This record gives sequence, structure tokens and C-alpha cells, in this order.
Amino acid sequence: MNLNLKKYKIKAMFETVKRRRQRVSEVLSALSNVDRLHIVCLLSDGEVCAGDLAKKARIKRSSMSQHLNVLKGARLITYRREHRVLYYSISDPLVHELLNTVENSFSVVVDV
Repeated sequence: MNLNLKKYKIKAMFETVKRRRQRVSEVLSALSNVDRLHIVCLLSDGEVCAGDLAKKARIKRSSMSQHLNVLKGARLITYRREHRVLYYSISDPLVHELLNTVENSFSVVVDV
């Protein structure tokens, strides 16, 4: 195999690993806040409208909006609009895996 090709493949492999580490860092950072973790737990069973989410999480709407923006920015949740109502749901299957890991590793029930 050509030496330049080997160098290219090794460099590509390291870049892939670096991107994965960056993604893990983004996800963990987004979930590091107790309110955002609670929001994600509430969404783990399916989509919830923004108003119900704020009531269930017992978070002021202004704070809820900021937390939802962080989770959307990390590509962990998505939303759909139905008239004037926004419905949020988990968009990344990694979130469900992380919640299961947290529940199993820390003996914490993440369901609300």
C-alpha cells in the first residue's frame, strides 16, 4: 500500500474519532443540567407539547425556552408545529441509550 494512502487513512480515522468525541461532549454538556435532564426524561415516552412540558417539569416558560434551545442546539430533541402549538420529542436514539445507562448504572429511575 502506498505510504501516502496509509497516512491519509490514519488521518481520516483520527478525524472520525475526534468528531465522535466532540459529539459525546456536546451531548453530555447538554444533559449536564438537572432541568434539561428532567425534560429529556419527560420526553422519553413520546412527544409532549411545550405547555404540558413546562407544567410537568415545573419550570417557568422563559427558562423552559432556554433549556429547549440548548437541547435543540445539541440535536437531541426536535419539534413539530401544529397551528400555534409546538410538540417536542427526542430526535437522537443515543438519548434513550444514555437514559437506560443512567438508570442501570446509578440505580436511578429516570421515568417521571
